[in-house]
Amino acid sequence: MVIKLKETLKAEIYSLIMCSKREVVLLLDGKKEKGVVGIHRVIPLKNIARSNFDFMVEQKDFMLAKKKILHKFVGLFHSHISSNNLSERDILELKKTNYIWMIGYVCNENLMLDCYHLDNGEINKLKILQDE
Repeated sequence: MVIKLKETLKAEIYSLIMCSKREVVLLLDGKKEKGVVGIHRVIPLKNIARSNFDFMVEQKDFMLAKKKILHKFVGLFHSHISSNNLSERDILELKKTNYIWMIGYVCNENLMLDCYHLDNGEINKLKILQDE
């Protein structure tokens, strides 16, 4: 599986991270076709975690945000402070789901992104391509 992400969405994610003191949480709205997942929109969710290094979303807010999906809910994005490595919690949550888990952080004013997906019980890192 490969991820396609428009430069404008990368810029939007970058801006959201830079304007937040907490981890940013976003729903990924997109389409899956022939092994390619195109991300068309991101929908912000309110992070209610008490820590700046974690995220938590109320189920009600999650369900309301899912109603805003125009294409298909394909995954979840959240930011990290200093790397896009999967945390232990990320791994546990990823193993419970069947959607894309995108993680990003800003380093030297550049947005660094990684995507992960569970396939046959194995966590795979997905390639991210720039969409036109």
